[in-house]
Formats: sequence, C-alpha cells, structure tokens
Amino acid sequence: TAPITSLRKVNWDSMRPNFFVLGSPDLLASSPAQFVTSFYLPEPNLAQQKALLQQFPTLTLFDLSQILGEVRTLIERASQAVQYVFMFTLLAGMVVLLAAFHASEAERLRETAILRVLGASHRQVRLSLWIEFIVLGVLTGLLAALAAGGLGALLAVKLFNLPWQFDARLWVYGLGAGLTLALVLVPLLSRRVLASPPAAALRGG
Repeated sequence: TAPITSLRKVNWDSMRPNFFVLGSPDLLASSPAQFVTSFYLPEPNLAQQKALLQQFPTLTLFDLSQILGEVRTLIERASQAVQYVFMFTLLAGMVVLLAAFHASEAERLRETAILRVLGASHRQVRLSLWIEFIVLGVLTGLLAALAAGGLGALLAVKLFNLPWQFDARLWVYGLGAGLTLALVLVPLLSRRVLASPPAAALRGG
C-alpha cells in the first residue's frame, strides 16, 4: 500500500496523460497492468490491424479515424440544422412581409395618394417605400441570425459540451440576406402603389 497525497480531476476529452502515479518499481510489481500507446497509419489498413490482433489477442485497437468521422458527420448535421433554421426564418420573414403588404395595400395606396396630393414627388414616395422595406428586411435578417445563433449556441453547449463563441459572420450574413430580400421585394411590391393615380386611389378609398 501507499498513501494518497493528492487528487486530480481527469479530463477524458484529452488524449494526453491526465495524471501520473509516482512510486518505487516494487510498489505495483504484483498488480495487473495495462499499457496504452498510439501510432499513426497513413491510411487505414484492415489487414495490418487484423494481423496485429491475431498476434496479440489481448490487444484492443481504437481506430480514431472512424470516431473522428462520426464526430465530423454529427457536426455537419448540426451545422445543417443551423442553416435550415436560418433559411426558414428568412422565408418566414418574407412571407410575413408579403402578407403585411397585401393586407395593407389599399391603405398604402391611399396614404401614397395623399402624400402626392400634398406635394410629395414620385421620388420621395419611392424613397419612403425603400426605407420602410429596408428596415423590415434588416430586422428579418437579424431575427434569422438571432434564431440560428441561438440554436448554434444551444447545440454547442448542450450537445457537444463546447464553449460558445460569438460568430460575427452570421450577423453579417443575416444583414446581407435581409438587405437582399428588401432589394428584391421593393420593385415587385411598390410598382402598383407608385403607378396608381392619386385620384383613383382616393376615390377607391
């Protein structure tokens, strides 16, 4: 026997030795022992592994390339889930924008007609529509980035037990996608509003 002088927490995620036991050679001479080592094969060779196991039946081999492949596949699927959430949020935002625009189209026609009667130019009306849709598009993109970032943080912390790191690229992508969404929708949705004569819009209201 030997006295235990200290305890240490073991980090099993690391392949390096986590602790050492120091003692005289005779201390554990009669105790069973296991030896751990690692070696590198340029390419997995099943024939070599099989021959090694036949020569040493008590040997246990762990092919880390297969384990890392499974981990890589799991991470790729998690990344795809984050991308799907990002795209779904963008599509949902686009649908909401379209629905909101069509629901308020009559009111928007009347407001535009009043502005033009009061002296607003065609350029000013178009600029107001651009500003409105750009703001809505940016908010949609940021919401998509927030949803995707939240899911990514949840997967990193809860599933992979990894520290969460802020990724500014996701917010840049969300901002860019929101702006692109606005640039695509404004010409399509504002055409009828800008082309409608003020008198016809006011009579229709």
